Amino acid sequence: MIRSSLSSFSLSFLFLSAFFFFFMRLSSTLFSALAVSGTALAAPHAVAKRQVSEKLVAAHFMVGIVETYDQAAWEADMKIAASIGIDAFALNIGKDAYNDDQLGFAYAAAEATGFKVFISFDFAYWGGGDVAMIGDYLKKYGSMAGQLIYQDKVFVSSFVGDNMDWRGAEAASGLSIFACPNGQPGSFNNWDVDCGMSWNAAWPNEGNQPISANATIDLDKMYMDALKDRPYMAPISPWFFTHFGGDTYNKNWLFLSDTLYTTRWDQMLDLGVGAVEILTWNDYGEAHYIGPLHPEDEHVYAGGPTGAVKWTRGMPHDALRDVTAEYIKAFKAGEKKATASVDELVYYYRPNPKGASCTDPVAKPNGADFVADAVFVIAMATAPGKVVITSGGNAAVEIDVPAGITTVQAPMGVGKQSFAFTRDGATVMNGDSDLEITETCEVNNFNIFVGSVTGSGSAPAPPTSPTTSPDAPAQTETTTSTDAPAETPSTTTTTDAPAETPSTTTTSQESTPATTETSTPAPPSGATGRLVFSHFMIGIVSNRNSPADYDIDMKRAKEIGIDAFALNIGVDPYTDAQLELAYQSAENNDMKVFISFDFNWFKEDSEAARIGELVKKYGAKPAQLMIDGKAFVSSFAGDRLDVATVRSTAGIDLFMCPNFQKMDTDFGPLDCAFNWMGWNNDGDNKAPKDGKLVTVHDGDTAYLNKLAGKPYMAPVSPWFFTHFGSEVPYSKNWVFPGDDLWFNRWNEILAMGPNYIEITTWNDYGESHYIGPLSSTHTDDGGSKWVNDASHDGFLDMAIPYIKAYKAGATDVTPYIEEDKIVYWYRRTPRGVECDATDTTMGPADNSTHNYFNGKPDGWETMEDKVFVVALLKEPGTVTINSGGVEYVAEAGTGATLMKVDMGTGTQAFALSRGGSDVFSGVSLVPIVDECICGIYNFNPVAGSVPAAADIDYLNDISLQAFSKGLQASCAPSPTYGAGAQPPATAAPTSTVTVTDTVGPTAPPSGGSSSSAPASTPTDSTSAPTSTPTDSSSAPASTPTDSSSAPTSTPTDSSSVPASTPTSSTTSAPTTTPSDTPAPPSNATGRLVFSHFMIGIVSNRNSPADYDIDMKRAKEIGIDAFALNIGVDPYTDAQLELAYQSAENNDMKVFISFDFNWFKEDSEAARIGELVKKYGAKPAQLMIDGKAFVSSFAGDRLDVATVRSTAGIDLFMCPNFQKMDTDFGPLDCAFNWMGW
Repeated sequence: MIRSSLSSFSLSFLFLSAFFFFFMRLSSTLFSALAVSGTALAAPHAVAKRQVSEKLVAAHFMVGIVETYDQAAWEADMKIAASIGIDAFALNIGKDAYNDDQLGFAYAAAEATGFKVFISFDFAYWGGGDVAMIGDYLKKYGSMAGQLIYQDKVFVSSFVGDNMDWRGAEAASGLSIFACPNGQPGSFNNWDVDCGMSWNAAWPNEGNQPISANATIDLDKMYMDALKDRPYMAPISPWFFTHFGGDTYNKNWLFLSDTLYTTRWDQMLDLGVGAVEILTWNDYGEAHYIGPLHPEDEHVYAGGPTGAVKWTRGMPHDALRDVTAEYIKAFKAGEKKATASVDELVYYYRPNPKGASCTDPVAKPNGADFVADAVFVIAMATAPGKVVITSGGNAAVEIDVPAGITTVQAPMGVGKQSFAFTRDGATVMNGDSDLEITETCEVNNFNIFVGSVTGSGSAPAPPTSPTTSPDAPAQTETTTSTDAPAETPSTTTTTDAPAETPSTTTTSQESTPATTETSTPAPPSGATGRLVFSHFMIGIVSNRNSPADYDIDMKRAKEIGIDAFALNIGVDPYTDAQLELAYQSAENNDMKVFISFDFNWFKEDSEAARIGELVKKYGAKPAQLMIDGKAFVSSFAGDRLDVATVRSTAGIDLFMCPNFQKMDTDFGPLDCAFNWMGWNNDGDNKAPKDGKLVTVHDGDTAYLNKLAGKPYMAPVSPWFFTHFGSEVPYSKNWVFPGDDLWFNRWNEILAMGPNYIEITTWNDYGESHYIGPLSSTHTDDGGSKWVNDASHDGFLDMAIPYIKAYKAGATDVTPYIEEDKIVYWYRRTPRGVECDATDTTMGPADNSTHNYFNGKPDGWETMEDKVFVVALLKEPGTVTINSGGVEYVAEAGTGATLMKVDMGTGTQAFALSRGGSDVFSGVSLVPIVDECICGIYNFNPVAGSVPAAADIDYLNDISLQAFSKGLQASCAPSPTYGAGAQPPATAAPTSTVTVTDTVGPTAPPSGGSSSSAPASTPTDSTSAPTSTPTDSSSAPASTPTDSSSAPTSTPTDSSSVPASTPTSSTTSAPTTTPSDTPAPPSNATGRLVFSHFMIGIVSNRNSPADYDIDMKRAKEIGIDAFALNIGVDPYTDAQLELAYQSAENNDMKVFISFDFNWFKEDSEAARIGELVKKYGAKPAQLMIDGKAFVSSFAGDRLDVATVRSTAGIDLFMCPNFQKMDTDFGPLDCAFNWMGW
């Protein structure tokens, strides 16, 4: 039966809720001592000694919204919490007048029920000057019987409050305290506290803004590393949505929380933390409550009648406590996985699709586009079974689940919501929800309705928690407000990210599937049996809701001769649903598909059986690609995969063709192998450089030799460019040489004749190697900045005759060209355009994958400023190319001819003539411009054809939703050349050039154009990484990011607490760089005086004038230059620009002092060199003997040679090496920091 009881709805006021989260890496040793004891305290009551579990679970409780509570109300909540295994409430308090009344009730209720409480001071209201007052609170309540005691000390926590003097508060209280505050990770390096906790790790966010990524443990690990052996308290939360308008608290956003609750619990079980804090028990204004509602007292909700009541009324979360209880059992038992004691389905969903049109005066929340229109079920199963979800008018979706706790989902349908659970063909339980999904609404409500289905009749109604008697006075608004965590992105996976660590994903819904089909049609084939596949990214199509959404891709691919899509999948919660839709669409369109498992997300060492189960489920479907009667299976990476286990678990014959990448891996168990590296490279997943070149042809040779006669699947790719900055957690910025790659590689394929080829890719827009349509339904991972207006239709058109030739076994494409066509491609800006001042990659970002570079993408020097043209002709003709007014004329023979001409700014026009008569002509919609389009470096090409297609291909609104994120220039998130756009007029030729350097089609270029042995680091990935995030040292948005905290080791200097995932800076290098710099200040002796200047504490400066007071005063007293101490904060670049400009304006000098509390001395020498290169030629740079002066704080292990070579200018290196056994040989000078 269904349970969705509406217990009581608690009240209003939400203040930046101080989170609580608890615990340590060495939980079994430290927390085994956790006991309630009053022996060391002067307690007014006798304290009963009560042993608490080794592992502790607390829940964050907002005292600021319960002014009308009495002791009975507190007791009711505590009994409910205790019944599911929660040990304590973290009592978040501001400075409300009723604090003492409510704390008195809370402590008395805790004593009466045997529950525990502790105070969590909210530093949105408290401050560093309140040490004595905080001490008074601890003195008053710390000795009460309900107080949580740890190691015979009074446990106390906070929401933010970095560097609060807790020892001063301890002295003022007269008690021994165990301080476990919430601060930024860097704050804990030298902070005298006993423990630390994180608030922001509970939700995926970046700078307190929603992101399209799932929750990771990166921030948790950062805290654990900073705390060393001190305990860590970790946060777990089920949801986050807040919707206050300008008349109340004016905050309106949604973190991606679709499968968050079970994901975070699973992560914490696996991580083995010693304590957790559930965020929250009763923060209704942010919709992350698991406690009961309070319908009898709605007037006390935050914001009054226009506040939280609008999205909380009738939206219970009670059934989440059933899930919580099972996880707490596993957590306290030290288990890695939770089990189910009874069969139960806990379902949840939003009341309306995200596209619903509501009459709400408050707009849809920021982040609304990231969530899925889906109905979710947490299946708690004592044994394997099948979840059946019937959402509105949609067909029932059946999903196999294993024993344990699994979150699954189905597309949302308007109407009644029904749920069932079956096992071995028999219905175990079923029921309908009380809330229907509707398309009309008064409120943009992104809160969730939660209910459950149990197997023994109606589930009992959850206990309610009355607030006060009916005649309790109405609450007046207080000074508290809702906790606003620093947001991190939510949602879907994205593009293949070469060499990148996989992004996190939530619990996958696949498990032990049942298959029904017993036979599959033979695969498509040509006369030679050769097959053509294309790599298709499932990770960016989470917004598809029916098989018809895949039809445009299936039909277009089939039209041009592609036989099957390789469905690249990770472990996202929507994977199973999307595979079902893709397989059904393929069947409907007489196409074939197969799964390509992405081992950035799957675990190659331990998930062979899981992979086998998925193959078993889909391998017998009619659309499955079969080779010799065997189900075709591929992968990205996966060298350590246990192929035998995959085969035995699948239970059907398999044709295994994975992308094993290392030539020392045993290929014996394989039927075939796939080579991903379709681009010339340096052997380390970047463009060729320093004489290192591994061609794609080299890779072909390596694989063919290794396979020794077994089938080989070769890659074909048109391009590679990616340019993600710190606006996303998967920052990466490089290009492989693409120029004439597409033409040369196809001719190589015809000459080589591999068994199979895979075009990489159909739809990886973020890495710019797509050939599929822009209009195909997909989400936006942020790549739309360089994909907008850049159709690749021309690449697809050129492939058509080559695919026919390949399948026929031909080595010449000429006989397969059925119509005259000119295909062209070019970048939209010359490579020399300078965009540093506005580019999205100029700011610092995590570079643990070594894929992130500031400014122009790594490898940009390998690209030519050319327009590339391929003439596909049935008979000879004259090709005319007008690039920006310069006309180029080339004679092209029958077949395929490549020509390239110098790029000219302006209109790009193309024509074919024969015998003096025009055959056809056309003008590209997209001109070449000598400026930064939308402020960024864009190396993605436009690829088109003449004659052009009738319809213009462009991105839709959904595929542009992350377009503006991180942009520093004003630019509309819409296509410039959409439906009905007309090409510009052709520029009148100013000169004519005869082209004689052309390449015909009959032989591939010598040496091969583009294949290579696989790079040592994989280059494919289903999605933007979230699981093992890039940079996560950032401070929550609610917490200041600039503080001069102490260093991690001996040194006492530090620029600031680094922002964890730094965002791109607002300014950077000027578009022109001075070629010379004035001589440094000097005097009769040549002696100079500098002063150390902390950039980390001046993030609030907005213009060079803000630095003038410092520059002028320093100059007046004889200081020659400021040493600008910098960390890796997101505002560093902007502040350096201002400081250098102010110094120039005031005839002062400056230089950078790199702080190695934040920079990584072992791995960031190149990054440092790039910064020196950027600022070292500015007029205000201090120069010594014509060399740019560079210093540091610490950094003994810095590779000085790499700094010098990367900077590319003469440097005067004067760092603060601190150890006398360090080699000072590479230095020009040394600085001693220790002035005390």
